[in-house]
Amino acid sequence: MTNFSLSDNQVDLLKSFLVALSQQKECSLDLARQLREIAQNLVLNIERLDGVAQQNSELQSYYKQAYSILDQKAAERGVGLDFVPNFSGETAPNTEVDNTVPDSRQRPTIKQVLNTIDSLTHPELIQKSEVIFQAENPLAEFYQQFGMMS
Repeated sequence: MTNFSLSDNQVDLLKSFLVALSQQKECSLDLARQLREIAQNLVLNIERLDGVAQQNSELQSYYKQAYSILDQKAAERGVGLDFVPNFSGETAPNTEVDNTVPDSRQRPTIKQVLNTIDSLTHPELIQKSEVIFQAENPLAEFYQQFGMMS
């Protein structure tokens, strides 16, 4: 059985990675392989997700956006950080208002995914993440685990 002891920051890191994954058009074979390796012991390997996201240009932007949202929530709660992802050269967050109407065939927004993920307990989050990361197609498994349309 998995040990569910994660710091609040590690939980935010995992949530941010899942959000970034949810925004992808497809999951490369190399990314799927890396995720399977990490899932072998997710609790011990969780901080490797930061490196995977930082090295993958398709994940990086969404990962940073999600982490910034979660970091802001944590700061509002007064939660300290044990591990801070390396966002060197980071630009200021975009405060522009988006008045577009979402197409139901599009991927869910970052906030929609975060709201869904935030409803889980830490053990549920880890269990679903392990299933997603061990899947042959982690992106498809993400949508199945969270009941979302891709």
